[in-house]
Amino acid sequence: MKRQSFWQQILRKIRSAPAHCPRGTAARCTQERHGGTGLETPQSTETAEAAHYAADRKAYKYYEYVRSVLLMLGRPEDTICDVGSRGVDMMTFLPCKKKISIDLEIPLQAEGVEGIVGDYLTHRFEGLDIITCFQVLEHLDDEVVALFAKKLLEEARIAVVTVPYMW
Repeated sequence: MKRQSFWQQILRKIRSAPAHCPRGTAARCTQERHGGTGLETPQSTETAEAAHYAADRKAYKYYEYVRSVLLMLGRPEDTICDVGSRGVDMMTFLPCKKKISIDLEIPLQAEGVEGIVGDYLTHRFEGLDIITCFQVLEHLDDEVVALFAKKLLEEARIAVVTVPYMW
């Protein structure tokens, strides 16, 4: 059998992913019918709002796509950093040796993850292999976006960045 390319693998995973579950039934539906997403609600957050924010997004098809991409990219020897996580788990399922979450208010607090409350633009990282930034750039002031994006692209070997469709 012929080996599939990276993008063929992504498309296969996307096409086989379950449709988005209706609001209010997502957690039950994900567990019972789809075997879970691997995206867990934060273990400990500063507010109930952050836990709700993460739980509400757990079954979104978008996160299933992102998870599929990250599973193909992450290696056991890698260091990964998620910028602006707001407590949403996009890394505990990865085999990476070091996992870092940085957020202005609520970084991911989970076993094996170094959570940093701070400003990404002023924090210095060394030795990052993968940096992720999901649905964050649209929240920044126009004057800061280019500097922020440039830092994301320069800081690691691989950058995975998403923004909303209509941004």
